[in-house]
Amino acid sequence: MNLLITTFCCHGLVLGLSYLVSWCGIEWWWLWFLYLWGSLAGWFIHLLGHQKSKNEYHLRWYAAHTLEHHVRLYPYKRFLNKIILGSNDPNEVYYRPILYVLGSTTLIFKGWFPMIVVCIVIVLIALVVSWFHDQYHLDGTVLEKYGWFLTLREIHRIHHRGQMQTNYGVIDPFWDYVFGTLVMPE
Repeated sequence: MNLLITTFCCHGLVLGLSYLVSWCGIEWWWLWFLYLWGSLAGWFIHLLGHQKSKNEYHLRWYAAHTLEHHVRLYPYKRFLNKIILGSNDPNEVYYRPILYVLGSTTLIFKGWFPMIVVCIVIVLIALVVSWFHDQYHLDGTVLEKYGWFLTLREIHRIHHRGQMQTNYGVIDPFWDYVFGTLVMPE
């Protein structure tokens, strides 16, 4: 039940933002469409970040994400910390192309001003995702009193376990559900 509430809240928040930015000529469904497209791209990039490859660029990415974040900073047995360690996580650079692609898509179909607004909203969403991710690893966060947060944290903890082949959605488990990579806590 908490998972359904969480997914509803994520999508509801984006729909609410869509309504708020409608003053700049963006239809309510456009930002939601971009969110779904962007979250799919983020899910896929996260999936790729856990796949070994012989490509040198991909190996650097694998090292940045899997080895740095999952092995050194937040291994499964040390998932929670009293301080946030993620500020040294170098893998953010691999998610930036999403911003460029979604912004360019808006520019092509909607124009310059809506593109700027969409890029600002996407950056805000990225900051929220990053903040939530930090909260998953912070022992004693104020969000621990909410059941939906505890569910998302456990889903993320499962992602850090073993081979890290499940639960690639950081705050929105929708694509994990769609592609069968969602593993729920017991």
